[in-house]
Amino acid sequence: MGRFGYHVVDADGHVFETPTLYQRFCDTYLDAKHRPTFRDMLDEAQRRGAGTPIWSVRSKVPILRLDRQLGVVEQKELPPRKGGKDTTKESQERWDPQGRLEDMDLEGIDVAVIFPSGLSSFCALDDMDLEVGIYRAYHRAMSEYCKANSQRLKYVALVGMRDVVAGVAELKRAAQDPNVVGACISAHMGEKLLDHPDFHPIWEASQDLGLAVVIHGQGNGRPPYGLGNWEGAENLFIIHSATHPYEQMRAMAALLGGGVLQRFPSLRFTFLESGCGWVPFWLDRLEEHWEMMRGHVPLLTRSPRELVKEGDQCFISCDPDETTIESVVQLLGQDRVIYASDYPHFDGRFPDSVRLIAERTALPDSAKRKILGENSLRLYPRLQVA
Repeated sequence: MGRFGYHVVDADGHVFETPTLYQRFCDTYLDAKHRPTFRDMLDEAQRRGAGTPIWSVRSKVPILRLDRQLGVVEQKELPPRKGGKDTTKESQERWDPQGRLEDMDLEGIDVAVIFPSGLSSFCALDDMDLEVGIYRAYHRAMSEYCKANSQRLKYVALVGMRDVVAGVAELKRAAQDPNVVGACISAHMGEKLLDHPDFHPIWEASQDLGLAVVIHGQGNGRPPYGLGNWEGAENLFIIHSATHPYEQMRAMAALLGGGVLQRFPSLRFTFLESGCGWVPFWLDRLEEHWEMMRGHVPLLTRSPRELVKEGDQCFISCDPDETTIESVVQLLGQDRVIYASDYPHFDGRFPDSVRLIAERTALPDSAKRKILGENSLRLYPRLQVA
């Protein structure tokens, strides 16, 4: 029980992938066949200079700049770019589970579900086998990380979405670790949205394994580039504000419109790191367009609003300081919204993220209990077994 009197599950925290970790990939976690190539990539990225993404060394996908200042014609400086919040232990001493546990105690978090920060951008590699191999190395590293306290530290497995056969095979291998509680996907892959039948094996495997499907869009100008990245004029203010919700709106529409929720009725999805305020207005629009355009969504035979509100399949993370949480709970009910800290990223609210929800006077205590923990226990069934 956390320090605010609630059992708190952080549905979306992060670790940073560091140069030291990538070296450990080569030495310890990466399959032997991939080590020479990955070492060459690390060396080449270092030669090209600070800020060179490792994936870009073996990719034809362009790098998107994020340093243009709005309203400035003759820009004289590059704006600062922070990744982590300086006060978090993970930012000070990265890849330190003991430090993370101390920060969890400070915030009042009982269980953390951990995501990578930028690893999914290896989907831009030319070599799909290497991509899945890197995810496998990450899973091995996270399995070791969570052993520091397997009751409190859990993680999600990254799913390769280009070679779905290989991606599902690695998901099944990783899921043998009971600390894996979710299958992490991007909101799209290439030209394919989440309604595409090619992704059905991912849904089938996740459903069979008892894993939540966690949709984590990219909002920081990196592959897989989402809606609003290239349209954001190389300005991080626009791109970071817009791309996360744009991608989650498209993901929800594709899953509903493509009949995925109805085809896989036991599967749970969560839409992360975009706040929750967009959901009511988006459901209004989807409901209206479903009534007018049923020929465009022949597999959607139920009301989109009902599928999200009444089925136990859709969960949406909130930002702890969002002004719309009470309104969203009133419109969607208490069972749809979950707490996520985004620890240790710069835009998280550490060390106050739990407090900002626990001390809301307009939110009923029953809703606080569900948002802070109970809803995530339903989202991640494996947490109930742990």
